[in-house]
Amino acid sequence: MTVYQLAVPREPVPDPSGTPGPADGFDWSRIRPDPAGVPRPDLFYTLINAGYWLGIAAILAGGTGAVIAMALGEVLGARTPHNGGRWQLFKISGLMVLAGSGVTILSALYRL
Repeated sequence: MTVYQLAVPREPVPDPSGTPGPADGFDWSRIRPDPAGVPRPDLFYTLINAGYWLGIAAILAGGTGAVIAMALGEVLGARTPHNGGRWQLFKISGLMVLAGSGVTILSALYRL
């Protein structure tokens, strides 16, 4: 078996024992967020606020759909308990509540 070694110059590996600073060799106090590095922060926060309110709307719409499917289904004509449309509406309502909750929670964390 033949082993070929490429003639690529390698970068020198820093010696961790000779670096000044904290015990791990990296000065974490020099790392700071750069607000000027974000091109349009107003657009980002506008999208976060929109996601927050759309998530709340999805939760309310999902809850309303679940109430219609299970509680008001009898009134609206779905008299059999194994009605496929009624069950589909309930599943879709549950997915709307889950998705809306996730979007709202993430947006609320970004708004902090």
